[in-house]
Amino acid sequence: MRMKRLLWNVVVLSGLVVLFPVTAANAWGPYATRGITRTAMRVVPSSVGAELRQYENEVLEGATISEEELVKRFPQYKFEDPTLTVSSEIDLLRAAKTRGVSPYFAYRMGLLSQFVATLNQPFFAVPGSPQKPKLRERYDADAEASHTEIPYVASKRRYVVDARAYFDQRRSYLKDAENLISSDYSSGVGFSGYAKRSLNVYFTNAVDSVADMLCTVFGQEQLAARPLIQPLSFRDYYVDSLGFYLRRNDDARAASAYASLENEGLLDPETVKKLGDAYYDAGRYDRAVSLYRDVLAKAPRRADVRQRISDYFFTSGLALLEKKQYEEAVRAFDEVLKNDMSRADAREKKLEAGQLLSEQAERLESTRKMVADAKQATESAARAEAQRKFADAVALYRQARNTYAKVSEEFEGEHAEAARASKQIEIKIARLMDELVNEVRDLRSVAVKDQARELMQNSSKQQLRALATRVAQDQHVDAAKLLRSQLVDEERRALQR
Repeated sequence: MRMKRLLWNVVVLSGLVVLFPVTAANAWGPYATRGITRTAMRVVPSSVGAELRQYENEVLEGATISEEELVKRFPQYKFEDPTLTVSSEIDLLRAAKTRGVSPYFAYRMGLLSQFVATLNQPFFAVPGSPQKPKLRERYDADAEASHTEIPYVASKRRYVVDARAYFDQRRSYLKDAENLISSDYSSGVGFSGYAKRSLNVYFTNAVDSVADMLCTVFGQEQLAARPLIQPLSFRDYYVDSLGFYLRRNDDARAASAYASLENEGLLDPETVKKLGDAYYDAGRYDRAVSLYRDVLAKAPRRADVRQRISDYFFTSGLALLEKKQYEEAVRAFDEVLKNDMSRADAREKKLEAGQLLSEQAERLESTRKMVADAKQATESAARAEAQRKFADAVALYRQARNTYAKVSEEFEGEHAEAARASKQIEIKIARLMDELVNEVRDLRSVAVKDQARELMQNSSKQQLRALATRVAQDQHVDAAKLLRSQLVDEERRALQR
């Protein structure tokens, strides 16, 4: 059911409420139900409306839940007798109200409002019913495009003491209405006949029904011949409220719902399983698995719980394989097989993860050896530097740097270590080049000249030019000529190659 647009502006003048303008879509679609519920909250006594309006968003959220979600989470709405559903829900919510009006309570009031409103719809069908007559589909489609102003005359509120009698009276006109609408469609008049003219009546009756239901839930009077709601009846109420709060990331209220179940002794295996499902659906997998294991501790034969655990770990194992976290993947597939030894897919994936883990271990060993070799070359370079064998030191540093460059990003720790060491080596090489230039300037020994010559043989043209320029600025002209001569020879050999 859909409604393109619905604006319900409520004006109360001498008992008259005018709701305008309305684009009705599928009569009681989410927008229409929102309008009906909001209007009902404004025509009830102020004491009722004010208490509920503090959570108006939650009420409207419940009023617009999809039929599919409604049936999935609240199978009781599939009862063949809808009035029994309404009566039971009113009793439950009256009892829940004594424990305080909360966001979830308001949300649940919205759900009930939606169900009560739809009871006033022509061609009503119990939510989830496989029967959806063609006529209903056509009526809904035509109502979607209808525009109308809906006058609503405020009436005296009634308590829904006997839901069957109440809705039998409210719905007494619907059978005739359905026949008239059907006749109009058959004769070619279509929606423009009785269906369009009577739409105001349907909406008005829906508002009245929802408003009466609100007053009944919030009323203080005792309803005759109504059984007291026992704690057991709150089991599903608390379970669903926990899921509701988890979806809103309200962990404090979720924990409070769990505590209520615990305090009232309602944590039997089936309830704990439902709580695990709520955490699972909210993406809180660790907590969900913990609760599933609590179930198995008390009911080890619960195959459905073992299936849920194994499915979770199998999915997790596949994700870990994709991330190349093979060791964790093996553990995940082990968990699958602990809960379901028959899963050949898990066994196969475990073997695959084990093989990949073995190959990864070999690569890790090779990588660590490269890091060790680079460290050893760096240590040898440091000893050569201490002996003022600068050319040897630079060569060893370069060897270490080149080895570090081969370390892949697969292993984060080793790669990060190699990156840090490479930066330090670059700094050391630059410093050594400066040291050698200073030595050449001083011309302390023939050995220094030999080192300079050897260093230049292993240096790039750019480095040679830089050295020559710096030495040319020095007073030692002979050394400068030596370097220039070496540069010329290097360039000549390059040209010949």
